[in-house]
Amino acid sequence: MEDDEPAPLYEQIRQAQKDSVEYQATRARWHRLHNGQDKATEPWQRTLQNVYTVQDSLIWYTKDNRKVLVVPLEFWPRVIHDYHDKI
Repeated sequence: MEDDEPAPLYEQIRQAQKDSVEYQATRARWHRLHNGQDKATEPWQRTLQNVYTVQDSLIWYTKDNRKVLVVPLEFWPRVIHDYHDKI
């Protein structure tokens, strides 16, 4: 890949998640819930604890033993455009 070519979509999403203050806060909340520092008293906390996972510093949605990378909103149009017919 040449320097002026954009990174593949997955790499752009991965980097956006890592750079986002919101995603950093969500990862920190997830870790606090999973190591017992915080209790899941609110519905959103239970959802974060039970439905999401953090792996390789990325946030994943899990359902039926399937992980799906959480995509920042700014990438939704491109993901839908590129992949909506591929499922």
